[in-house]
Amino acid sequence: RNASEDTVIEVHRRAAAWNRANNFYEDAVYHSVEVQDYGYAADVMNTWFTPLISVAQIITVERWYEHLPLAEIEQRPDLAIKIAYALVFLRRNQKLRPILEILQRRKATGDIHKTTDPSVVRSMAAIEADDIENAFNIIQKVNVRDPHSEGFSGFELGAGANLAAYFAVAAGDHGAARELQAHARAHNARSGATFSGGYTFGITGITLMSLLCTSWCTGPDTSVTSAPISAKDSAIAIPILPVEKFPIYRTGSIRSYVGPAVTSAFFPFNG
Repeated sequence: RNASEDTVIEVHRRAAAWNRANNFYEDAVYHSVEVQDYGYAADVMNTWFTPLISVAQIITVERWYEHLPLAEIEQRPDLAIKIAYALVFLRRNQKLRPILEILQRRKATGDIHKTTDPSVVRSMAAIEADDIENAFNIIQKVNVRDPHSEGFSGFELGAGANLAAYFAVAAGDHGAARELQAHARAHNARSGATFSGGYTFGITGITLMSLLCTSWCTGPDTSVTSAPISAKDSAIAIPILPVEKFPIYRTGSIRSYVGPAVTSAFFPFNG
């Protein structure tokens, strides 16, 4: 390298440091990537991606993480978790696979308050893959009622409480669902996580629809179905009216709302 190249590298590094110190994270990442200082870029992304994920700016996360070698991501489990959220919600399954492999190796370790426990994002990935039983088995081991969430852990626990509430509705336990939604709202508020907060509203709507349908199904001429407790076969557990009263009832894909989505229900009335 000649002196001119060294000068260019030094200018980029100084620019990266100045922008990082002044919270201009995208510019800091750009300058560090320009000189292939991927370790520095990864550290900046780790800070920057926390608010981006919480407010659903996940396209930006996808655009910039791709500049990093996988080895830099693997050294930072908290960064891998944040990237995984973006790819799960964007349904970038091929890109997600190597990130999930990293997280799978860490599945029994970590602390959600340090963003090193991948349990919640793994449960979201399972929902996206329609692996409902695995999603349930993972999320039931997470303490989504933890009152000490803040920052990114608030986003994660808010998302986890949403999923747990969904499963409570699926099991017909509306009281538990409402209690879990209250925890989700608290997590969202503490962390300013509008992303998981939006899903909390969706789950609340599903719960209210389930309660409304339950109130319709009273009387001797009604037939009520309840969802199995096993998550394997779960869908939204809404009592079904007899054929003459409610000719068609369907539930949509599990992915329409929970995690990346919560199950949507369609009520086609025939007059």
